[in-house]
Amino acid sequence: MLTSRTFSLQQLAVSATSFLSESKGFTDQHTKDLFYKTIEICKSKGRSEKEIIQNICDQLSAITGIPYIEWARELFPLDKTIEFSSVPELIAGLAPFLSRDEALYIRNSKVSSVDPVKNHEVMSKLENMLDFDFADQKWALLAIFAERGCTLSKLSIANLLYPLDCDNDPIISNSPVLSEKLFNEAFEAISDNSECHLNFITQFNTLICESKLKLALLQIDKGFITQAKLQIDYVLKNAANYSRARRYIKEHSILKSIN
Repeated sequence: MLTSRTFSLQQLAVSATSFLSESKGFTDQHTKDLFYKTIEICKSKGRSEKEIIQNICDQLSAITGIPYIEWARELFPLDKTIEFSSVPELIAGLAPFLSRDEALYIRNSKVSSVDPVKNHEVMSKLENMLDFDFADQKWALLAIFAERGCTLSKLSIANLLYPLDCDNDPIISNSPVLSEKLFNEAFEAISDNSECHLNFITQFNTLICESKLKLALLQIDKGFITQAKLQIDYVLKNAANYSRARRYIKEHSILKSIN
């Protein structure tokens, strides 16, 4: 993110030139000069960090024909060492991976406040329509839906902010405080036993069980053993026999830590 590192026009131009050389096999000093001037203009016209990044990637894509997302991932990679404290902060961190038009289209999509399964259908259509091939793009989509109250997105993002130390669990960053907050919000939202939420719990049982496990681990770390035991009991009652959640509980002797 530009706020956390020096925004060097020269370095970005060098990086962009090197990326073009690796991707297309050619480059020259004229290309580097063109990139430098393009980036300089984009910076002068941007009113915010997000706008500057989007302008740069849009323009470099237009000049080279290389898709926007490839420029974004090359020049502004996700810093997984950042600990996010809020969903808006997370959205800002993932903003480079959506073009201006993509972000606007997603924000104009309808989000159901009561039916997570319907939201899953909407997000799946958006992924296909916008031709998202990279996890960064899908994470940015999830974050925007989470901010707008989507329970499924909150659980998905919470999992990505608190990875298990096994199986190469995907990670945005290690942000346990925000992860626990999102887990609690999501589980509170589906506690009313409405038909929509019962359908969601059935359809996304694996996600629910892994989320319960991770919430339990967070609660154990804070000494909330009674609450953690409730989460583990749920997992042992509902998780599939050979699920990762059950395997983790057994291999890490979680039952011993709560009894």
